[in-house]
Amino acid sequence: MFYGDFVSNFFSLDSILFALFDILTLFQGRLNTFKLFIGSMFQDNRTKFTKIFYFMNKKAPSFQKAL
Repeated sequence: MFYGDFVSNFFSLDSILFALFDILTLFQGRLNTFKLFIGSMFQDNRTKFTKIFYFMNKKAPSFQKAL
């Protein structure tokens, strides 16, 4: 009984790991394309993000003084 349970759990874990590996290898090109898209979005909107972070950091010290 115990050996059968161990083998069935091992094969289920093996199939899960194989499925994860399969998904990663199949969609690796799509993930790289998505990563490049996100990187280009940040480069295009760099000034917007720097302004947002500037105003967030500018308001933080006054909030800390209130505490």
